[in-house]
Amino acid sequence: AFLFGDPPRQLGEAEVGTTLWSQQKRLDAWLKMVSKHNVQLLPGAPAGTDGSIVFLPPALPLPVSRESDAALYRIMAVIQVGLLESGFLEDRSLLRELLNDWILRSTYSLLATQWVLHHWTRRFPGLKGDLKTVAVMESAGRLRVNLTEVPRDGIPHAFIPLYDCLTVCLNWPSQPDTAGNPARSALALVRETPSEAAGRLVVTGQAHQLSRHFRNSRLGPPPVPDFCGLIRPEWILGEEARNLETSEDWKKGQIPLRRLRKALARKD
Repeated sequence: AFLFGDPPRQLGEAEVGTTLWSQQKRLDAWLKMVSKHNVQLLPGAPAGTDGSIVFLPPALPLPVSRESDAALYRIMAVIQVGLLESGFLEDRSLLRELLNDWILRSTYSLLATQWVLHHWTRRFPGLKGDLKTVAVMESAGRLRVNLTEVPRDGIPHAFIPLYDCLTVCLNWPSQPDTAGNPARSALALVRETPSEAAGRLVVTGQAHQLSRHFRNSRLGPPPVPDFCGLIRPEWILGEEARNLETSEDWKKGQIPLRRLRKALARKD
């Protein structure tokens, strides 16, 4: 058992569930088969991407369920790869908006995730079973605003259509199939859009419209299920800003001259 058994599931002092390390080879091979976007998988929580690397949680919560945990890792990877492959993180002006507007960022994240999952489950029907498994996993459906977990009970009715097929909560009231809910109408329009280019435009437009509705209704940002990950525009824009700063650095003069200027400024 010591030589050939599974490694202990521990991170630091805490025992954890299924690890990314135990799933990574299968995930890498599977992503190469289903996606044209070549990405590197690295541990990081919550799930996210910087535009080239996909970060997935280093371990899942206990208890261990091999099939369910494998499905969860596949769905988390599909969401991040889908956002990259379909160009949802390419518009720099939009990313700057998302950087400072959490209502827009959360709304955009949910609608983009819905488009990606709807598109991928139609391309690969086997993913529908994975998504159904993930939707009923309590740990996967924990709701967060940024890194802050929020209770599932008491979610405003206006938000609930956005979680359709993503997570299940028996305490949420059922939503009638009417056009009177802006979130339900936005979700239907997003799912009806087949192409990637049109999908980006529709998701962006509906996210802006819906976030204005939430803001006017004083509702704040809709929480995002944990497995959907977190869009981090600062990771993508940060590299761009660092490159710009480096290219402009020569204008500040040589280091001794900079120090002299600082000393003169302090003296004044």
